[in-house]
Amino acid sequence: FFKRTMQPCLPHHTKRQKLCLSTRQQELFDYVSRTRQLSLTETNVHDVQVIHSALNNPTNPPRARVLQFYQLHHHDEFIRKIVGAKFPHAEEIWLQNCTIQCPQTMEALSEFLQNTTAIKSVHFDGFKVSCDESFQYIGQALAVNPSLTTLRLSNMKLSPIMLQSLNQALNQNDILTKLWMHRVKFLDRNSLDTTLENVVNHTTEIRWYPVPNDHIRALARALDTAALTSRLRHLEVGSSARSLVCLFKALQQSKSVDHFELSGFSYLCDNQVEALAGMLNNNTVINGLFLRVCSGGNDADDDVMMEGTNLRTNIRPMFHALAHNDALHTLQLSHIVLCDNDIKVLADALQKNTSLRELTVASANISNAGTKYLSRALRRNQSLTSLHLGDNSGITAIGLIELSKVLRINTGLQYLDVGNDLASNEVAVQAITQALQYNISLHDLACDGGNGPDELERIMSMETRTSMRGKQTSPTILGLL
Repeated sequence: FFKRTMQPCLPHHTKRQKLCLSTRQQELFDYVSRTRQLSLTETNVHDVQVIHSALNNPTNPPRARVLQFYQLHHHDEFIRKIVGAKFPHAEEIWLQNCTIQCPQTMEALSEFLQNTTAIKSVHFDGFKVSCDESFQYIGQALAVNPSLTTLRLSNMKLSPIMLQSLNQALNQNDILTKLWMHRVKFLDRNSLDTTLENVVNHTTEIRWYPVPNDHIRALARALDTAALTSRLRHLEVGSSARSLVCLFKALQQSKSVDHFELSGFSYLCDNQVEALAGMLNNNTVINGLFLRVCSGGNDADDDVMMEGTNLRTNIRPMFHALAHNDALHTLQLSHIVLCDNDIKVLADALQKNTSLRELTVASANISNAGTKYLSRALRRNQSLTSLHLGDNSGITAIGLIELSKVLRINTGLQYLDVGNDLASNEVAVQAITQALQYNISLHDLACDGGNGPDELERIMSMETRTSMRGKQTSPTILGLL
């Protein structure tokens, strides 16, 4: 492990003879002193004296910004030795797949978290304690740390005492505003509502993957209760739960959430889409909406995965609502299959919408007909500045030529991802090249690969292009040049 992570050149001035270290121990000593990410596992337990000496070297204090304990089960004395040292630059601490047996170790961890004033993030991943009461020490430390902003909980089962410690930290520490949870289970359903209401009131960012069905309902109730008092602005959830309707309806009344991301679902039924459209119609705060289909994996909800991953979500009601929404700035749709009629409804909405700045329709099975609808919308819409059409293999040279026509007259678009290997099609390249001579707003043109032809490169770098429509910075072709 240390041969892979040590610095390639070791100093010769280290007093090896005075410390009586072997070559391997000397390498370990130098690694601990120099590394920015200190990872300690069960294999390091027997070298605790060497590590402790390196960490307490007064002439060369540890430089680690990340301290990670990995797979340390019942090695309490080793952990106490390590956290007894000072880490003046430590910004993150990870306790990953560790089991703590003694309350004294939790008390030592608590003292370490209180005294290390540079820490910004604490991550408990698969963390277990033999006595839940000892977790109160952690809650006390999180409550008073003056720099901690982010708490991450992964693969954990939260007992009532752990939830009490979490609530204590959120209530007393105004700096702790970001809570990330991944595969977390609340063992006490009775305190679930109280905890989530507290979380919604005291945090500005929640990322939670996956969220079971009953937890979605509890989160919706917390948002309803704290609609006027919540500090929450950034909400990300991974869920395919049928109770998503409750969450969408709760967000209709929210006055704080301005960024909402939903992933982990394979399909949205009609009543869910209607509730989502209602959110766009009634919410005047949300300016970023991100929907990402995922039929499995880390973001998916194992308990309530919906059937029918091949079913197509009828997203049109949401597009109808987009036409009259004046708050949304960013809309990202990933892996949501859209037919030509869906794109037509979206294009009609874009002609009326004046607030949307960034639109991503990736892996949506867009065809040349859909590209034509979008091109027509861009003739009228001059407020959209970024359009991403990546991973749509149905867009061929015919669709690219339609886009090139609108580039001659559109003055708002600054970034365009055509989602196609543009360089492999000479006809499309020629059409885009000619259009760029008349376009002054486009800064970046991205595609799926290849080296651009000489003519396209010449046009994108020529000074005559900027002089034709005034002074403007020449754009960069990402993926071409």
